[in-house]
Amino acid sequence: MTGSRSRPFYPGYIRTPIHERSRAAGVPLEGAVPAESVEDAARTFVRAALGRPARDLATTRSGGVGYAVVRLLPRGLVDRATRAHLRRLARRGHFEGGIAREFAARVR
Repeated sequence: MTGSRSRPFYPGYIRTPIHERSRAAGVPLEGAVPAESVEDAARTFVRAALGRPARDLATTRSGGVGYAVVRLLPRGLVDRATRAHLRRLARRGHFEGGIAREFAARVR
């Protein structure tokens, strides 16, 4: 999402009913990524629209640190870490059933 003045804004996973369909399809975000609050997202959105220009805006401080670290790491390392995280989730049964069943079987 982009705020005014073209500043990237990166809201994370926010517990809202919009995620019910993905959960029902076997691709839950809960537990796969850190949850963030609606209040933090709203505060960041206002900052993106009205605040001083910034390169990137994450919803939380830890999200901002995470994005900064990922930008510094080699892309291949980030890709391997992401695959390892998805593999761990699949082994724990996170992607059981629905459209993610084949994916989970492939990455286990």
